[in-house]
Parts: sequence; structure tokens; C-alpha cells
Amino acid sequence: MARRKTKNITGLPRIEGIPYHDAWVGFICLSCNQLNNIKIGSQLLDSHTAYETALWGCGNCSFQHNKNTNLPFKN
Repeated sequence: MARRKTKNITGLPRIEGIPYHDAWVGFICLSCNQLNNIKIGSQLLDSHTAYETALWGCGNCSFQHNKNTNLPFKN
């Protein structure tokens, strides 16, 4: 039996080089404003788990993003 062609009903384009069965986190570094993409496995994180357990480092400046990090802002 032939498989039907995949249909993108969201209208969002795929990002080249990122497999669609993997879950990724994309974030802008609070220190240097660099875009970071981190593979987190094959399941999405719920917001509570992401906030409590996340420790994501910037690939450009090594700033660590987590709930206990001092933010690099004056106010």
C-alpha cells in the first residue's frame, strides 16, 4: 500500500537540517541576543517541567539560562 504524501496543514515551513521527529528548544540568549537551538529529545516539555528543570547554555557566550540565573539587566 502506497503512503500518501505528507501535508503541512500548519503553513509553517520546516527548518532545514532539523529532523521533524525530534523536539528542539529555540531561545534568544538574554546576555548576547544570539539565537540558540537545543535538541531536547523526542518529547516536548510542558511549561512547568521546562521552568523547573531547564539549564540551557548559550553556544556563543556560555551564559546559563535557568530559573536561578541573575538576569543581565539593570532593572
